[in-house]
Amino acid sequence: MGSSIRFDSDDIVERACQRALADAEEKTRVLRCPEHRQPVRLKFDGRALTISGCCLKFEKHALAVIGKN
Repeated sequence: MGSSIRFDSDDIVERACQRALADAEEKTRVLRCPEHRQPVRLKFDGRALTISGCCLKFEKHALAVIGKN
């Protein structure tokens, strides 16, 4: 006799997105733009993580921080 588990692919994707967002938020939690003193803002837009900041230079820095292990 066997057991089966049914996976809802939308639920799996949603949980993965939430985990990725939580990890990115933790990595950027203390970041502030040195020039403008503003934090980075993160959100999921569909399946893409959107990073927004006060200036392009800070957005690029936040992206580099998120990309590090």
